[in-house]
Amino acid sequence: MGKSRRYMKTYKAVLAVILLTVALAGTSCSADKDAVAKVNGEAITKDQLYDAMVKQGGQQALDMLIMEKIVEMEAKKQGVQVTDEDVDKEIDKMAEQYGDRETFEQIIGMYGYNMDGIKKDISMSLKIEELLRPSISITEEEMREYFEENKETFAVEEQVKASHILTET
Repeated sequence: MGKSRRYMKTYKAVLAVILLTVALAGTSCSADKDAVAKVNGEAITKDQLYDAMVKQGGQQALDMLIMEKIVEMEAKKQGVQVTDEDVDKEIDKMAEQYGDRETFEQIIGMYGYNMDGIKKDISMSLKIEELLRPSISITEEEMREYFEENKETFAVEEQVKASHILTET
């Protein structure tokens, strides 16, 4: 009976070590899955990243999402639709300023944007413009009056353009 008892103790000890190893490996794997970065072996978790992002820009992001939802709902209610063709026309106008569409895509890529995001933003802008257009009515008289009251903001000082500058050598 002494041998079987010793054998049982050894068996229990080995089983405990195996279970402990499996349990620790499982928690370390799940911690690694949730880690978005490691600094000197210490993990930064998705939750920590999320909390930091909420603190830094969370309210602004939430406000933007709320505004987008409101615009989408109002556009649907009023039957305002923006087609892919409308969006592409706007992108072509923007791309024209940079030479061509390929250059435009490279430039927006350098700033961390992509075409899908740009298309979404343009679509939203066009919907807002379409929703607001009927409520904006400016008469010719109102424009003249505004111009007269704000002439100094429209004034352009005399400018000289030099195409060649010659110096004595």
